[in-house]
Amino acid sequence: MEEIYSAQFKDLPSGFREISGSELQSMIDHPEKANPLAKQETGTRPSTALPYELNANGYYDAGKQSFVILMGAGNKLFGQRSAGTPFTVYAPESYAGEVCRNWHFAAKAGDQFTYEWPLAEFEHGKYALRLHGPNGFFREFRGGKEDHGVRVDCAYETSGKSKTPTGNLILHLENRGAKAVSFKLKDHGYGKSDNAFTLAPGGRKEIIVTKSEHKGWYDFSIQADDFPGWSQRFAGRAENGKETITDPVMGKAIS
Repeated sequence: MEEIYSAQFKDLPSGFREISGSELQSMIDHPEKANPLAKQETGTRPSTALPYELNANGYYDAGKQSFVILMGAGNKLFGQRSAGTPFTVYAPESYAGEVCRNWHFAAKAGDQFTYEWPLAEFEHGKYALRLHGPNGFFREFRGGKEDHGVRVDCAYETSGKSKTPTGNLILHLENRGAKAVSFKLKDHGYGKSDNAFTLAPGGRKEIIVTKSEHKGWYDFSIQADDFPGWSQRFAGRAENGKETITDPVMGKAIS
């Protein structure tokens, strides 16, 4: 209380300097050489467990000619302690003639709902959407009508009769098309090797994405060689009810 009270007698921040356009572009092009005062502090810190069971999976619906995202906040893993969530979705490219058009949603624990984006509203008929939630939760969806046979769902792994969350993820992949599709699972920063596989027409595959060694933090994408413009990216922290750490990639704690 004394420190808070004394803060009113301190001088206001000063010494600011305007950054020129060329300096800003240089920071974007070479972030490793950016102003050291703007760098994230290295290392990790303890991080409290949070009762989040966030979900957001997307697919192209050929019948509706729309991209659909099923999103919500589950209440199976943490019961009555489960927390609701806000979501923000934005189109990083042109949608209905507007760049960075955004939508806001809210879900109480146990809520699941869908929202549709007509493909015709995206420039050149190629959808691009990014979804943000709390606790580092992020999803990105890119593609077009030609990849309507591909379906990816990301869920949380559990163990035992009590369905205890392990901190790992399960990917459910399905090829509903008439041709085989070659996929690549690509890690972004957590030291995992790329994983390539092929799904025959009508084929399904389940992959355990192990992130418990990084305290539940994950960031990976799924790409398909047969659909160059298609990809889905998943990032965040899979909660298991235990204290964990801050993001080791953000803290440059992973070489």
